[in-house]
Amino acid sequence: MGKAQKIWLWVSLSMFIVPEVLFSFLLLLISGFLGRDFLPLVTLFVKQQVFVDHPLYLLLALFIELLGLLGLTVFSFRSRNKFLPFLFLGSFLILSGLFYIMFYMRHGISF
Repeated sequence: MGKAQKIWLWVSLSMFIVPEVLFSFLLLLISGFLGRDFLPLVTLFVKQQVFVDHPLYLLLALFIELLGLLGLTVFSFRSRNKFLPFLFLGSFLILSGLFYIMFYMRHGISF
């Protein structure tokens, strides 16, 4: 792997890790399905009402995480490991579905 590829790998990894540590999108989704409560790290700094009032902040963080995960998926397909591409691709599809739901439900449900 060349120097430029290593740099982009680290950029993609940080674009995935930083929003996941702060907002914990995947952990919240999994804990919601399991019926458990989970408090993301970001609630220590700001109230959850901020994301209800300004949903674009949450969408921006999720979009950055999706870009990082897409970059990791591309790099993992180039690796020799056969398990990582499917792990990253599955996570990407789950987060893409979450982004789709959050984007189209940002104004609430109306009939």
